[in-house]
Amino acid sequence: MWPLKSPPCIVHAETYLSSSLTVSQSAFRKYLTDKGVMTTQSSAGQTPMQAPCNQVEAFDQDGSSPPMIKNIAIDWSSPLKSSPWNQEAIRLLAVDFHMRIKTGTYPTVVYDAKSMSIDALRHLCMQKLSWTHEACQQQVEIDSQPTIEKQQEAILKLSVIRATQLKNNRSIAQRLGICFQYISSDVLSLIP
Repeated sequence: MWPLKSPPCIVHAETYLSSSLTVSQSAFRKYLTDKGVMTTQSSAGQTPMQAPCNQVEAFDQDGSSPPMIKNIAIDWSSPLKSSPWNQEAIRLLAVDFHMRIKTGTYPTVVYDAKSMSIDALRHLCMQKLSWTHEACQQQVEIDSQPTIEKQQEAILKLSVIRATQLKNNRSIAQRLGICFQYISSDVLSLIP
């Protein structure tokens, strides 16, 4: 019945079963929050520090004045993937977190060279920062409205979009959970 490839739920089962991945993601979330570049639900409404425009422009033009890990900041007005400043900042965050894992700063995280490579951590960092980036972009859109009424309309519009996104995410998670329940214990025992 299934196509020649594994059913999607089996492909994703490894991710859900890997507690070390969950622990590392949790540690990375804490690291990013401690660095001040990621918001949490408790800090909703607070925007992380914006990278200084003059530094971003200088770095983008000639590579001078790069981001520094001790006071790292993201250029929230530019895309995470294509901005040279943001790419360098994300690389620095990934390298620093990678070093901290290897040196035991996060004792609950067991280092795995494959899943915790710098490239994998860069990708994870972009995923984690994408929600904060979106929130910053939305705040800019709200603040740019000329009147309070227009700001309220923008807030309502963005709230509806966010609610729809959350509903879709829950639906996907529920489908994966239902699919996950039907995987036999024999198949689960084959997944490392």
